[in-house]
Amino acid sequence: MKKLFHHKKWSTLVPLLFLTSTVILRLFEPVIVQRERLMVFDGYQILQPRSYEAMPVKIIDIDDESLNKFGQWPWSRTLVAELIAKLANAGTAAIGFDIVFSETDNSSLHSTLNSWKGILSEDEFNKLKSKLVNIPTNDQGMAQVIAQTQVVLGFSFLSEKNNTQPIVKSGVSISGSPPYKTVLNFSGAVKNITIFEAAASGNGSFNISPEIDSIIRRLPLVMRLNDTYYPGLVLELLRVAQGASTVIIKTQQAKENESVSIESIKVGNVVIPADDSGNLLLYYTHEAPERTIPA
Repeated sequence: MKKLFHHKKWSTLVPLLFLTSTVILRLFEPVIVQRERLMVFDGYQILQPRSYEAMPVKIIDIDDESLNKFGQWPWSRTLVAELIAKLANAGTAAIGFDIVFSETDNSSLHSTLNSWKGILSEDEFNKLKSKLVNIPTNDQGMAQVIAQTQVVLGFSFLSEKNNTQPIVKSGVSISGSPPYKTVLNFSGAVKNITIFEAAASGNGSFNISPEIDSIIRRLPLVMRLNDTYYPGLVLELLRVAQGASTVIIKTQQAKENESVSIESIKVGNVVIPADDSGNLLLYYTHEAPERTIPA
């Protein structure tokens, strides 16, 4: 009877301990468990990467070939404006920049006007000054081109507070409870100069969110600065390309006291299955040269 009692005791206790340990690991997820899960995910990506399919989306790359031809970055805004105009004339639905134009272009003749005082006579200088009144600066010229095309500007959020608030170009509608504690939250930003923000069709963040091993497996689609929700650059490009006005975030909450999680994000006719924090889990392809065009 004693042996039988011990046998029954352990046959019940061992599964219970295993179940309890599993639940604890699932709830608290120590680093070792997180890393193992990520390694399994990476293994699936390596074993069966996504097949590349030609799509009407291209990366305009400021590569070595481009830098050799046009000089080091940053380029003059007149050159960037020419690039935008050529892309628009080629029939692009939307043009996105993962570059922040946070400062004015000082290569404009207007910025160097005073340096001509000691070179030109007073009469020549005044004539030059009067002519420049009717000529747009490099920034004004680029803003005019942006206003005539479907350009989506990119900006970067910061963890440090700096009282900078980018313009929101898209409406953000939430179906369900607000995911206030769920989405990535920031305290500051580096944004484009106001003349460009005002002219652009869209404005989105190109921040990324690496995992604990610094590898990028998720792309944030929505983020928050203070009490304002912002779309990611990719989501904003999808919106502008479709001519949509609003991003719809669908949330769910299992119980009243539990945190709100994101179920999906809709923009135009596209519904994106997101993770709880509003990230898109990436399924990578191999390198595809045909995806890229030198600027």
